[in-house]
Amino acid sequence: MAFYGRWPGWFQPLLYIVPRRPLLMRDSIKGASIVPTLKFLKEKFGKEGLDKVMGPLSEASRTELQHLSTSQWYSLECFVELLKAIQTQLGKGLDDMDILRETGRYASTEGLMWMNWLYLKVQDPFSLAEKYSLLWSSFYNSGTFDLLEMDREGKKVRFRLSGFKVKDRQFYERLSGWIEGAIATAGGKSPKVTYDLKLEGGKAVCELLCVFE
Repeated sequence: MAFYGRWPGWFQPLLYIVPRRPLLMRDSIKGASIVPTLKFLKEKFGKEGLDKVMGPLSEASRTELQHLSTSQWYSLECFVELLKAIQTQLGKGLDDMDILRETGRYASTEGLMWMNWLYLKVQDPFSLAEKYSLLWSSFYNSGTFDLLEMDREGKKVRFRLSGFKVKDRQFYERLSGWIEGAIATAGGKSPKVTYDLKLEGGKAVCELLCVFE
């Protein structure tokens, strides 16, 4: 029986009280970051939509996604493959990324409530921005996420992700949605993220600007 990452509600606060950044040979993502994506698909599109996304995936990716543990680490390639399938199977076209932004916003809203209660204690979008590198290392074992700019008067924050393997736009659209949802959860109104993705030394470097009201 496939559970696709289901977990008991009372257990959610414990998902983040685990060691971060394990020394893994492969680039990995925490199961707790994948689970909300699958939950979003089930809530918005039902079992039929979820199965539609799972169908084109490789057997290895389907196996990982059917046996998720929120506290364990999984292949980053599997997650990117999932995002690509979401876009092609449920999006409105090959260039339509809105579904991935929506997925990211849902995931951040779902996760930050518990993380804030546990240890973040953010008061506004800027205090959240200051802790985003901590959030990144909680979910990814590679890449460096830095805060470049924080403009309180202009209500904008700028981040830089470097040394990261993933070059696919689908990932950065989902990440942009995650930041939008996080800023909104922290009190920012109408957040919008734009990004500039480049390659340096064979790895991705992405600057992300979030403007809000």
